[in-house]
Amino acid sequence: MRHAQSVPPWFGVPDDDQRPLTPAGVEAAKSLAGRLTAYGPAAVLSSPQLRAVQTVTPAADALGLAVTTWPELREWESGLVPSADWEARYARSWAHPGSVHGAGESLDALTSRAGKALARMAEEYPDVTVRWWGRTGRS
Repeated sequence: MRHAQSVPPWFGVPDDDQRPLTPAGVEAAKSLAGRLTAYGPAAVLSSPQLRAVQTVTPAADALGLAVTTWPELREWESGLVPSADWEARYARSWAHPGSVHGAGESLDALTSRAGKALARMAEEYPDVTVRWWGRTGRS
């Protein structure tokens, strides 16, 4: 699932993996735990980014499971820095998925990385159903 509400990135500064959840995000993560535990997950996998780990920790704690972090579950490393023209540059990335900004990764590379993560899940958890939740609900 996508992380709960996090502290926004600083304008003009590259994103920070240690950016935490806001107090409202922490509360949302706690309230989400019951819905997630109802599915009886076999494992709790997360991006190593602090905000993602903070989002799934209440559910993991309720289940008595550890949060396992996989680097391949990271958010898109776009290479985009919050700026006045960020939205236009972001839109261009979607229009040209092979394009790269600075030291970031292309959307094509992100797609490949996500596919490898799903393949790893299938290999390590062959007898379970994989579910993910985004900001708009279950998929």
